[in-house]
Amino acid sequence: MHSCYILLIFAQCLTPNPTPMNRVFVYGTLKQGFSNHGLLRDAVLLSDNSVVTEKHLMLSSSPVPGHGIPFVVPSSDVPDMSDKFSVIYGEQWAVNDEQLARLDILESHPSWYERKKVIVRDLHTQHISDVWLYFMAYDRIPAHGHIYVIPNGTFGDTDDYVSYSKLHNLVAG
Repeated sequence: MHSCYILLIFAQCLTPNPTPMNRVFVYGTLKQGFSNHGLLRDAVLLSDNSVVTEKHLMLSSSPVPGHGIPFVVPSSDVPDMSDKFSVIYGEQWAVNDEQLARLDILESHPSWYERKKVIVRDLHTQHISDVWLYFMAYDRIPAHGHIYVIPNGTFGDTDDYVSYSKLHNLVAG
């Protein structure tokens, strides 16, 4: 009887204690091949081809695809710009609480970007998931200078971005 008790304790020690995982959707510099992807080095890739099911406004600080800082503005912030909304393409990652905290620091959540839950669909499996996404509130975008609409919702794609001025709405780009 005593040896069974020791065996039970030994078995419990060998059973891994699962770490809670958070699903995060990344659409910009955190994606594979971009400048901040190193923060996901210990994360688990769940899908390399996913899409946010609701359309939003995707912007970039640079006219060059794949450069600058991308922003996804919630559709509720700019309902009068619905003709510029697109689905947002990106990747799904599983991160632990410590990794999520590092992403929050990068994104200056909640003072710059805001992390909110969205529904995404894996385009390979059609599986639907509830994930975190970092949004930029429209009123936090600087009113000076230009930003660029990413019309197809894919940061880094070769489609032309459309020049946008917050003061002048859309301008020729």
